[in-house]
Amino acid sequence: MDSSGKSVSVALNQESIHSTDGGQTWSMAPYSGATSLTGIDSDGSGLWVAAGSAASVPYIAKSADDGLNWNSVNPGATSGLRSVHYYGNQRWVVIGGTGESLCYYSTDSASTWNACTLTTGVSAIDLAGDSSGRLVMVGVTDSVAYSTDGGLSWTNTTTGAGISWKAIATDNNGRWIAVGGGGMTAHSTDGGQSWTSSDTGSGINLNGIATDGRLWIAVGDGGAYVYSIDGGITWKTGMTGTAEILNDITHERLL
Repeated sequence: MDSSGKSVSVALNQESIHSTDGGQTWSMAPYSGATSLTGIDSDGSGLWVAAGSAASVPYIAKSADDGLNWNSVNPGATSGLRSVHYYGNQRWVVIGGTGESLCYYSTDSASTWNACTLTTGVSAIDLAGDSSGRLVMVGVTDSVAYSTDGGLSWTNTTTGAGISWKAIATDNNGRWIAVGGGGMTAHSTDGGQSWTSSDTGSGINLNGIATDGRLWIAVGDGGAYVYSIDGGITWKTGMTGTAEILNDITHERLL
Protein backbone atom coordinates (compact mmCIF):
# COMPACT_ATOMS: atom_id res chain seq x y z
CA MET A 1 0.00 0.00 0.00
CA ASP A 2 1.26 3.51 -0.79
CA SER A 3 0.69 6.70 1.17
CA SER A 4 -2.54 7.48 -0.72
CA GLY A 5 -4.16 4.19 0.30
CA LYS A 6 -3.71 2.48 -3.06
CA SER A 7 -2.64 -1.16 -2.99
CA VAL A 8 -1.29 -3.57 -5.58
CA SER A 9 -0.82 -7.30 -5.10
CA VAL A 10 1.01 -9.62 -7.49
CA ALA A 11 0.22 -13.26 -8.20
CA LEU A 12 0.67 -16.14 -10.62
CA ASN A 13 -0.61 -16.59 -14.19
CA GLN A 14 0.16 -13.10 -15.51
CA GLU A 15 -2.39 -11.28 -13.39
CA SER A 16 -2.19 -8.70 -10.63
CA ILE A 17 -4.90 -7.24 -8.44
CA HIS A 18 -5.15 -3.62 -7.39
CA SER A 19 -7.21 -1.59 -4.95
CA THR A 20 -7.86 2.15 -4.68
CA ASP A 21 -9.79 2.07 -1.39
CA GLY A 22 -7.26 0.70 1.07
CA GLY A 23 -7.91 -2.96 0.21
CA GLN A 24 -11.71 -3.01 0.65
CA THR A 25 -12.33 -3.89 -3.02
CA TRP A 26 -10.01 -5.31 -5.67
CA SER A 27 -9.80 -5.48 -9.49
CA MET A 28 -7.81 -7.74 -11.80
CA ALA A 29 -5.20 -6.36 -14.19
CA PRO A 30 -3.18 -8.44 -16.69
CA TYR A 31 0.55 -8.03 -17.22
CA SER A 32 2.91 -9.49 -19.80
CA GLY A 33 6.28 -11.12 -19.28
CA ALA A 34 6.72 -12.66 -15.86
CA THR A 35 4.22 -15.36 -14.89
CA SER A 36 5.20 -15.40 -11.21
CA LEU A 37 5.91 -12.16 -9.34
CA THR A 38 6.97 -12.52 -5.72
CA GLY A 39 8.01 -9.06 -4.52
CA ILE A 40 6.63 -5.54 -4.97
CA ASP A 41 7.13 -1.96 -3.78
CA SER A 42 5.89 1.54 -4.64
CA ASP A 43 7.40 5.01 -4.78
CA GLY A 44 4.17 6.40 -3.35
CA SER A 45 3.37 8.34 -6.52
CA GLY A 46 1.84 5.71 -8.78
CA LEU A 47 4.98 3.81 -9.80
CA TRP A 48 5.11 0.15 -8.75
CA VAL A 49 7.93 -2.33 -9.38
CA ALA A 50 7.63 -6.11 -8.97
CA ALA A 51 10.16 -8.92 -9.30
CA GLY A 52 9.72 -12.52 -10.43
CA SER A 53 10.25 -14.93 -13.31
CA ALA A 54 8.68 -16.63 -16.32
CA ALA A 55 9.71 -20.17 -17.26
CA SER A 56 12.83 -19.73 -15.10
CA VAL A 57 13.68 -16.43 -16.85
CA PRO A 58 13.95 -13.56 -14.32
CA TYR A 59 11.89 -10.42 -14.88
CA ILE A 60 11.30 -7.02 -13.34
CA ALA A 61 7.82 -5.63 -13.99
CA LYS A 62 6.97 -1.93 -13.84
CA SER A 63 3.64 -0.10 -13.66
CA ALA A 64 3.36 3.69 -13.80
CA ASP A 65 -0.43 3.78 -13.31
CA ASP A 66 -0.98 2.06 -9.96
CA GLY A 67 -1.00 -1.48 -11.36
CA LEU A 68 -3.39 -1.05 -14.30
CA ASN A 69 -0.74 -1.74 -16.96
CA TRP A 70 2.63 -3.42 -16.72
CA ASN A 71 5.85 -3.71 -18.74
CA SER A 72 8.51 -6.32 -18.03
CA VAL A 73 12.25 -6.43 -18.57
CA ASN A 74 14.97 -9.02 -17.91
CA PRO A 75 17.88 -7.11 -16.36
CA GLY A 76 20.31 -9.89 -17.27
CA ALA A 77 19.69 -12.06 -14.22
CA THR A 78 20.32 -15.80 -14.42
CA SER A 79 17.73 -16.96 -11.86
CA GLY A 80 14.58 -15.76 -10.14
CA LEU A 81 14.29 -12.35 -8.47
CA ARG A 82 12.34 -12.02 -5.22
CA SER A 83 12.35 -8.73 -3.34
CA VAL A 84 12.08 -5.04 -4.31
CA HIS A 85 12.83 -1.90 -2.31
CA TYR A 86 12.35 1.77 -3.19
CA TYR A 87 14.55 4.14 -1.19
CA GLY A 88 13.80 7.56 -2.68
CA ASN A 89 14.91 9.86 -5.50
CA GLN A 90 13.94 7.38 -8.28
CA ARG A 91 16.25 4.70 -6.81
CA TRP A 92 15.29 1.02 -6.60
CA VAL A 93 17.02 -2.23 -5.60
CA VAL A 94 15.95 -5.77 -6.53
CA ILE A 95 17.50 -8.96 -5.12
CA GLY A 96 17.08 -12.70 -5.65
CA GLY A 97 18.88 -15.70 -7.07
CA THR A 98 18.65 -19.47 -6.76
CA GLY A 99 21.88 -20.95 -5.48
CA GLU A 100 23.47 -17.54 -6.06
CA SER A 101 23.01 -13.97 -4.82
CA LEU A 102 21.70 -11.48 -7.38
CA CYS A 103 21.23 -7.74 -7.02
CA TYR A 104 20.19 -5.01 -9.46
CA TYR A 105 19.68 -1.29 -8.96
CA SER A 106 18.02 1.52 -10.89
CA THR A 107 18.44 5.28 -10.49
CA ASP A 108 15.96 6.36 -13.18
CA SER A 109 12.53 5.26 -11.93
CA ALA A 110 13.10 1.60 -12.85
CA SER A 111 13.70 2.32 -16.54
CA THR A 112 17.19 0.80 -16.69
CA TRP A 113 18.98 -1.62 -14.36
CA ASN A 114 22.58 -2.37 -13.42
CA ALA A 115 24.11 -5.20 -11.43
CA CYS A 116 25.10 -4.63 -7.78
CA THR A 117 28.00 -6.26 -5.98
CA LEU A 118 26.31 -8.85 -3.73
CA THR A 119 28.53 -11.85 -3.04
CA THR A 120 26.93 -14.04 -0.37
CA GLY A 121 26.88 -16.85 -2.94
CA VAL A 122 23.49 -18.14 -1.82
CA SER A 123 19.86 -17.25 -2.54
CA ALA A 124 18.92 -13.72 -1.43
CA ILE A 125 15.34 -13.74 -0.10
CA ASP A 126 14.31 -10.34 1.29
CA LEU A 127 15.60 -6.85 1.97
CA ALA A 128 14.57 -3.74 3.85
CA GLY A 129 15.85 -0.18 3.93
CA ASP A 130 15.70 2.91 6.11
CA SER A 131 15.42 6.60 5.23
CA SER A 132 19.21 7.03 5.23
CA GLY A 133 19.59 4.67 2.27
CA ARG A 134 20.97 1.80 4.36
CA LEU A 135 19.81 -1.62 3.16
CA VAL A 136 19.94 -5.02 4.86
CA MET A 137 19.42 -8.30 2.98
CA VAL A 138 18.70 -11.77 4.38
CA GLY A 139 18.83 -15.15 2.68
CA VAL A 140 19.29 -18.87 3.06
CA THR A 141 21.91 -20.59 5.27
CA ASP A 142 22.07 -17.63 7.68
CA SER A 143 23.29 -15.21 5.02
CA VAL A 144 23.00 -11.49 5.79
CA ALA A 145 24.47 -8.50 3.98
CA TYR A 146 24.21 -4.76 4.50
CA SER A 147 24.79 -1.79 2.23
CA THR A 148 25.49 1.84 3.11
CA ASP A 149 25.46 3.17 -0.45
CA GLY A 150 21.96 2.29 -1.60
CA GLY A 151 22.78 -1.24 -2.73
CA LEU A 152 25.77 -0.56 -4.97
CA SER A 153 28.07 -2.60 -2.71
CA TRP A 154 27.43 -4.97 0.19
CA THR A 155 29.23 -6.33 3.24
CA ASN A 156 28.51 -9.95 4.16
CA THR A 157 27.83 -11.19 7.68
CA THR A 158 25.70 -13.76 9.55
CA THR A 159 23.46 -13.74 12.61
CA GLY A 160 24.99 -16.88 14.11
CA ALA A 161 21.58 -18.56 14.33
CA GLY A 162 22.41 -20.99 11.53
CA ILE A 163 19.00 -20.92 9.85
CA SER A 164 17.56 -19.64 6.58
CA TRP A 165 15.85 -16.25 6.83
CA LYS A 166 12.57 -15.43 5.10
CA ALA A 167 11.95 -11.73 5.80
CA ILE A 168 13.33 -8.57 7.39
CA ALA A 169 11.93 -5.21 8.51
CA THR A 170 13.20 -2.02 10.15
CA ASP A 171 11.53 0.56 12.38
CA ASN A 172 13.56 3.30 10.63
CA ASN A 173 14.99 4.16 14.01
CA GLY A 174 18.00 1.87 14.12
CA ARG A 175 16.41 -1.53 14.82
CA TRP A 176 16.21 -4.36 12.29
CA ILE A 177 14.50 -7.73 12.81
CA ALA A 178 14.79 -10.84 10.62
CA VAL A 179 12.48 -13.86 10.85
CA GLY A 180 12.79 -17.39 9.51
CA GLY A 181 12.33 -21.09 10.03
CA GLY A 182 11.29 -22.76 13.26
CA GLY A 183 10.06 -19.55 14.87
CA MET A 184 13.51 -17.99 15.00
CA THR A 185 14.19 -14.26 14.87
CA ALA A 186 17.27 -12.06 15.09
CA HIS A 187 17.58 -8.34 15.79
CA SER A 188 20.26 -5.77 15.08
CA THR A 189 20.75 -2.24 16.38
CA ASP A 190 23.83 -1.33 14.34
CA GLY A 191 22.51 -1.48 10.80
CA GLY A 192 22.92 -5.21 10.30
CA GLN A 193 26.56 -5.50 11.34
CA SER A 194 25.91 -7.65 14.43
CA TRP A 195 22.88 -9.67 15.52
CA THR A 196 21.23 -11.24 18.56
CA SER A 197 19.02 -14.24 17.86
CA SER A 198 15.79 -15.05 19.71
CA ASP A 199 13.47 -18.05 19.61
CA THR A 200 9.79 -17.01 19.63
CA GLY A 201 8.82 -20.43 20.98
CA SER A 202 6.13 -20.76 18.31
CA GLY A 203 7.90 -23.52 16.41
CA ILE A 204 6.42 -22.28 13.12
CA ASN A 205 8.09 -20.99 10.00
CA LEU A 206 7.83 -17.19 9.96
CA ASN A 207 7.48 -15.74 6.47
CA GLY A 208 6.85 -12.01 6.81
CA ILE A 209 7.31 -9.20 9.32
CA ALA A 210 6.19 -5.58 9.75
CA THR A 211 6.27 -2.90 12.43
CA ASP A 212 4.61 0.40 13.26
CA GLY A 213 7.71 1.46 15.16
CA ARG A 214 6.54 -0.01 18.46
CA LEU A 215 4.71 -3.26 17.74
CA TRP A 216 6.40 -5.92 15.62
CA ILE A 217 4.24 -8.65 14.03
CA ALA A 218 5.50 -11.66 12.07
CA VAL A 219 3.21 -14.08 10.24
CA GLY A 220 3.79 -17.69 9.29
CA ASP A 221 2.49 -21.16 8.63
CA GLY A 222 -0.88 -22.43 9.80
CA GLY A 223 -2.36 -18.95 10.18
CA ALA A 224 -0.15 -18.22 13.18
CA TYR A 225 1.58 -14.99 14.07
CA VAL A 226 3.98 -13.76 16.72
CA TYR A 227 4.31 -10.25 18.13
CA SER A 228 6.78 -8.27 20.20
CA ILE A 229 6.58 -4.91 21.97
CA ASP A 230 10.19 -4.83 23.16
CA GLY A 231 12.02 -4.74 19.86
CA GLY A 232 12.15 -8.47 19.26
CA ILE A 233 13.66 -9.50 22.58
CA THR A 234 10.56 -11.43 23.69
CA TRP A 235 7.61 -12.69 21.66
CA LYS A 236 4.06 -13.92 22.13
CA THR A 237 2.08 -16.17 19.78
CA GLY A 238 -1.43 -15.74 18.37
CA MET A 239 -3.73 -17.31 15.76
CA THR A 240 -5.54 -15.45 12.98
CA GLY A 241 -8.33 -18.02 12.66
CA THR A 242 -7.22 -19.45 9.32
CA ALA A 243 -5.14 -22.56 8.79
CA GLU A 244 -3.52 -21.18 5.64
CA ILE A 245 0.11 -20.18 5.22
CA LEU A 246 0.56 -16.44 5.74
CA ASN A 247 3.38 -15.15 3.55
CA ASP A 248 3.62 -11.44 4.27
CA ILE A 249 2.30 -8.51 6.28
CA THR A 250 2.54 -4.71 6.01
CA HIS A 251 1.58 -1.68 8.05
CA GLU A 252 0.10 1.31 6.23
CA ARG A 253 1.35 3.94 8.67
CA LEU A 254 4.91 3.19 7.62
CA LEU A 255 4.23 3.75 3.92
